[in-house]
Amino acid sequence: MSNKKIEIIKKAILFEQQGRIFYEKTAADTSLDGIREIFETLAAEEDTHEKALLKLLKSNSNISADDLSIPETSDNLLKTVLTDEIINQIKAASYEAAAISAAMSFEIRSADFYRENFDAVDTDEEKKLLNKLADWENSHLKVLSTLNRALLERSLNDNII
Repeated sequence: MSNKKIEIIKKAILFEQQGRIFYEKTAADTSLDGIREIFETLAAEEDTHEKALLKLLKSNSNISADDLSIPETSDNLLKTVLTDEIINQIKAASYEAAAISAAMSFEIRSADFYRENFDAVDTDEEKKLLNKLADWENSHLKVLSTLNRALLERSLNDNII
């Protein structure tokens, strides 16, 4: 495995660890069950990413992108959590809203990182894995963006910022 590839994987592991820790802390700090569920789910998924990347790094071999299937959590979370009740509980200028905004930045940074380093990996399987990781981060971004947009719309419509 080349030094460049090792560096990319180590950096990706660090991003996943930072995201997981942030999501775990946010889940622990919120009093809103729906928001806690979102952040606990995101933390678990970041942990899965981290483990796949660690396996790739430690084995010094290829890991199959098929080992990382994108769960259906995005749409399921949106259906179960993005309710008027949850939206009404979150103020646009609250801890939870700030955490959602920060989490969006994490997901964008991670997806961009995977796609920017696509050409630095050697095999088609590794490229497929990076694409899958980027897609997974984008599925997280979809959940967070939808929630953020709903909060902003409610605040603007209700003039309660």
